[in-house]
Amino acid sequence: MNRIIIILSALALLTSCIDKTAVQEEGERSIMLRTMTKASGMVSDAEQTPVFMFWLDPDHEKFGTEDILPYFASRPDGVVDDYKTIPYDTGYPYPENTTVHANGYCPSLLTVDEGDGIKPYTSLSVPESLLGSLDITATEGFVHGSAENPFEADDAQTMVFRHLQSKVNFYAKLGEIPAEKYFRAVNITVPGKDIFTSRITWTGDSYAASEVTALENAEWNATDQNTNQMDPNEIKPREIGSVYLHPGQTQIRFHIELQMSESVTFDSYELIKTEAVVNFTDAYGAGILLEKGEEYDITITILYDSFVFKGKKAEWQEGGKIPLPF
Repeated sequence: MNRIIIILSALALLTSCIDKTAVQEEGERSIMLRTMTKASGMVSDAEQTPVFMFWLDPDHEKFGTEDILPYFASRPDGVVDDYKTIPYDTGYPYPENTTVHANGYCPSLLTVDEGDGIKPYTSLSVPESLLGSLDITATEGFVHGSAENPFEADDAQTMVFRHLQSKVNFYAKLGEIPAEKYFRAVNITVPGKDIFTSRITWTGDSYAASEVTALENAEWNATDQNTNQMDPNEIKPREIGSVYLHPGQTQIRFHIELQMSESVTFDSYELIKTEAVVNFTDAYGAGILLEKGEEYDITITILYDSFVFKGKKAEWQEGGKIPLPF
């Protein structure tokens, strides 16, 4: 009998996740709340839609220790920062005389793990095809609201999503090269074994990156989207892409490939390939760990017969990047 009840509860939860509207009686207050990321940089992409979970008091205290399901879970159509000013309307009513607590994670593409000993929503896996590509964020603790004191009426109850990984941004530009040489199609590949987050888990009051992938074939890849030949007079380096790492890395290893031609039309070209390792250091050259919420910019300068790597450390935080010598 208990098993039947659990199954029916799970089906009810699944229905609530899909159906974004709920039946409300006239005069009931709808649960609405504002959400934001800890810093700018959230990708405006359908792959980055979040999951909001709402818990009746005191069920939120049992999350992670008991097989407890939320009052409802909701997946909005927009990204987290879409609701920074205009609150998200869940369509669900506040229950009478009860406080509702809310937390969440992003992106919704994370897989909710199931199995013996795993509590609902406490373990989330990254799909293999997206390892290193997702900016995984989650809230710390819970925000709370009620019909008398709704979420959106108190700025302190804005649900804040924090980055759980570190981030490396790749840029490329041309240096001094012979006039008759042309370059394009810079491609970066990062092997992901032991450095890409494969799972996040609930730690008691927040989610945290917990495991790295052991897959030998895991890799992240990005190519310059500008298909024109590179110009040494370009003011800004070209943005190649951003990879997300499990926090606590001391370095990053990556492969570089690009096309070099003696013709501006690239009728024929030579593929130039190399491998590089960049150690993360502080302003004094000492090795550091790149922790969650931190990022590095790595700029690759392409010369005729070599590459030069320069970088700066930055943090995802309000106010922008804080550059440091690399």
